[in-house]
Amino acid sequence: MKRIAIIGGAGQMGMLFLDYFHSLGHQVVISDVDTERMERVAAQYGAETVGDNIEAVKDADIVLISVPLEETPRVIEEVAPAMRRGALMMEISSVKHQVLETLKRVRRYGVLPLSLHPLFGPGAETPRDKKIAVIPLVNPEEELKLTQEIFSESEVFLVEVDDHDRIIAVTIVFNYLFNVSLADLIREEDLSNLRLLGGPSFELQLLLCEGYLSQDSNLYYSAWRKNPYCREYMRLYVKSAQSLLEKLENKESFLDYVETLQKGFSVDPLFHQAYENIYNLIKALKNPRGRIFPDSPQNTNGNRVGGPPI
Repeated sequence: MKRIAIIGGAGQMGMLFLDYFHSLGHQVVISDVDTERMERVAAQYGAETVGDNIEAVKDADIVLISVPLEETPRVIEEVAPAMRRGALMMEISSVKHQVLETLKRVRRYGVLPLSLHPLFGPGAETPRDKKIAVIPLVNPEEELKLTQEIFSESEVFLVEVDDHDRIIAVTIVFNYLFNVSLADLIREEDLSNLRLLGGPSFELQLLLCEGYLSQDSNLYYSAWRKNPYCREYMRLYVKSAQSLLEKLENKESFLDYVETLQKGFSVDPLFHQAYENIYNLIKALKNPRGRIFPDSPQNTNGNRVGGPPI
């Protein structure tokens, strides 16, 4: 059994890891700026609470930093001197350029640093069977091994910092912003009608859109500000949209453009089954009434609206 301190333990990700380490039988202590919530969370999971971050880490074998992105470097600098020699510090921020140098410096206190990115959100409930990226600091193989020992049921792999931040910019931050843009486009529409007339593929897209909107926008805005690749992808997106608009003026130009994209994506082994997989996913999400959503939508007049799925 190890003593594990979670800084930000009352936050959504902090609670996820609190639950995970508690289930493994470890002794967990948490600290959080929201002290009232911290006490409730600790009572729920049987964790220990302390008055401040320094008190939380001083006897810990492992310290997990789970605080807002912009606060991560400061918290690392705050608690590292209070940690015992040989203890392990893990941070789980989603942008790594701004934190790695700070994390490397904790080695002067005899602390072992780990930079991780859990590639899942709090809705996952547990790290088990999920992906965790390890961003190398000093000794990649040793850092990978340590992470595999702590999260033995997760898929753990190494990724360099530049690759990490660039890929996160497009797969997480841009994906969020794209769905915000879609929400702005359709916000005046009757969502019930959109679900019924839009067909299964749009129903799935709307699910993604609303799922992103339900998340804390502060997290994505912080990632946007801190990730050096985000603005590049947004500029490329605007340029691509303008180019597509121009190509739509000419049928051959548009068809050639799409054919080029199809050829590029056809090297992906999942490409040729992608459309079928959309329907398989929707089928898995449907309730007994045959819809993803629990209630059969109605239009604004209260009348049910129907139409052939596309």
